[in-house]
Amino acid sequence: MARLKQTPEDFIVEEVPLRAWEEKILPEPPVGEAYAVVLVEKRNVSHFTMSRFLQRAFRLKRESELGMAGIKDKIAVTKQYATVPLRAARFLEAGERVFTRSDGWIRVTLLGYHSERLTIGKLRGNRFTIRLRDLSRREAESLETAGSLSETVELVYPNYFGDQRFGLTAGEHNAWIGYALVRKDWEEALRLLVENEREDPALHEAREILKRGGMIADPLAHLRRMSRRKRLLYLSSLQSLVSNTILHYLTLLLNERGVLSADDAYPLLGDRLREAYAGLQHEALLERLMRDDQQRVFLTRRVEASLTDEHLREKLYTLTTPLPGYDSPLTKAEEWLLHQLGLGKDDFILRQLPDMPAPGGRRSAYNRIHDLQVQFEDAHTVVVRFTLRTGSYATIAIDQLLTL
Repeated sequence: MARLKQTPEDFIVEEVPLRAWEEKILPEPPVGEAYAVVLVEKRNVSHFTMSRFLQRAFRLKRESELGMAGIKDKIAVTKQYATVPLRAARFLEAGERVFTRSDGWIRVTLLGYHSERLTIGKLRGNRFTIRLRDLSRREAESLETAGSLSETVELVYPNYFGDQRFGLTAGEHNAWIGYALVRKDWEEALRLLVENEREDPALHEAREILKRGGMIADPLAHLRRMSRRKRLLYLSSLQSLVSNTILHYLTLLLNERGVLSADDAYPLLGDRLREAYAGLQHEALLERLMRDDQQRVFLTRRVEASLTDEHLREKLYTLTTPLPGYDSPLTKAEEWLLHQLGLGKDDFILRQLPDMPAPGGRRSAYNRIHDLQVQFEDAHTVVVRFTLRTGSYATIAIDQLLTL
């Protein structure tokens, strides 16, 4: 079975910002609102460790002063853009600073100045260079097929959220915490967070109280001390799990029946969900969804080959999956699944945590793999290069390529 990320250099990620934003980077600070633009490169450092480090290095008063467009993997070499307040540029008078750790490093380079803070919407995608080792013969054949198909067909993959979203690499599933937050079970949410975030200084006091067997009088106060971005990530993990569940059954339908329109696919999904999860509710259903998410289904070679038909491609790209929230449109099948979890749209209104809006929305069910290149180094090692749109997971695209 193919092995990924044996070293950080096996997984290289480079951000591709929107051209309209990138072209406005200036050599001197603009008049009026202005930010310093930096390139942040890191090796074997998690996003949140890097974020905390930069906040201290640049003397930032608030987490929100660090503008970034996305979260990058830890076991990787990554390059991404960031904006910081103009006053922080004085810490880069030499143009570059390198911060070393025992097992990795962070390099920050001043690129110029901008009138707009960098946010998630200003990223076009990510460019990946990934080395896969110990390929089986079947996997090598699949990648050869993918390379050949990509010359004539627009290769597509199910837009699942990857394991990174759910914290599976750390042995815990973030959706449990998201579920506790949405159900307003603040005590349970805090208990799970203390277990999951063993190094977060914001939870130090709560951790010490629980270690002594004490009771926490105001769990909400401790939750509010946590990074807003982290809390939102846990909430989004629950939304992501629901999205992945719908996508799993949608992909099964397409593999059985060929590409379907939204009008044809969504009613059939309701029957599949009820058949799979009848009799399961609340925590029991959530645990089952987590297990099922480890058996993700990918598009068959037959479906991929059929996408030479422009009409079928157009139908495929109209399919979406839910990110449930208080303002998200849901199909009847999706409403049923939420109901079985004991949730409704109003549960995503967190008045006690007003800095955590969860309006929800919908997500493209299938995305293109752009600029695919497959280069074998030997019979069992390959370097794969491609570009994905923002919000997509390279590990999912790789899984699709390995199944063709």
